[in-house]
Amino acid sequence: MRFDGRVWSAARGSQRVILASYLDVPATALVFSTSESGKPRLVGVHGLEFSFARTDGLAVVAVASDREVGVDVERENDRTDIDLVAREFLPLGEVAALERTEPDRRRSAFFEAWARHEAHLKLRGQGLTNGVPENLRDPHIVVRTLALRPGFAAAVAAEGSWTVRVRDFPPTGRLLEPQDFGAIAIASC
Repeated sequence: MRFDGRVWSAARGSQRVILASYLDVPATALVFSTSESGKPRLVGVHGLEFSFARTDGLAVVAVASDREVGVDVERENDRTDIDLVAREFLPLGEVAALERTEPDRRRSAFFEAWARHEAHLKLRGQGLTNGVPENLRDPHIVVRTLALRPGFAAAVAAEGSWTVRVRDFPPTGRLLEPQDFGAIAIASC
């Protein structure tokens, strides 16, 4: 935060405004805590689940009214040793799929796989420190890749059947309406 405090503040401030718009309360009224697993929660609020991710000037907030949600966004880069990171952290099926991917598409495919993996972990309130969870392939979990901006990979995960609505922030009008639960809000910061 010392090096990019303004960016961090803009991203977290956007998250606060987005969540407050769902609840129709002032953004300053929100109080955050964490679950036992470390997943962020709103104190005293039921029926509003969210997940937040940010990277290199782009923040993403996933919001749902009826289920847990996880989201991740990654900036594609040339510095990451995709083979090493994939073997160490991604499930074996994802590693095998990457190995079959055309060479010119492989780096983008890695970041898409990574975003899906992180979104799934965040849904469960898990981190990368525990290695690849054995139960990661829960058949009830749906993970979808999101096409948000060129050069970024993003994904959202939730249980069951659901749809995604993407909204830019700040909006031109009211950001979210009550029927917009399940939306992904993206903010440049």
